Amino acid sequence: MSNDKPERSDRPGATIRTVNGAAEAKPQKDRAKALYDDATEDARRLKRKHRAYFQRDPKSFRATVKKAHGRIYRLKPGPRTDPRIETAARDRVRGTQWPELYTAHIDNYAKMSEFTRALAEDGFRKKVNSYLQHHPARKRKWQTEIGRTNSA
Repeated sequence: MSNDKPERSDRPGATIRTVNGAAEAKPQKDRAKALYDDATEDARRLKRKHRAYFQRDPKSFRATVKKAHGRIYRLKPGPRTDPRIETAARDRVRGTQWPELYTAHIDNYAKMSEFTRALAEDGFRKKVNSYLQHHPARKRKWQTEIGRTNSA
């Protein structure tokens, strides 16, 4: 009778060690199930910890958790863009002039001093132009919708 029976660990995702010391990896299904079980356990813990918020507004609770997961498990590298910049870029491509964009998309623009306003305008213009540079399809899409050609 051989003593090559594997010693099993109760920890999910652990490797199986045989008596002779060779390590065998757990099958992929076991690791996926362990991950699923851990994620479920964490979700239940969150729901218990924030029970009052969940009972008051379950849709908002789910949206908040989803947003947090999106930030942690982001597939694209780098920071997310500001939604105001995306909206301003769409408006700019449609032909809206810069002064109108400043008042519509920069917070507290009217209350700023001249110096701060100039800095905010420069930064805003750089961000919008950078966004349009990195999203050329969006620029082309809006230009064709309003009847412009790509060469104009």
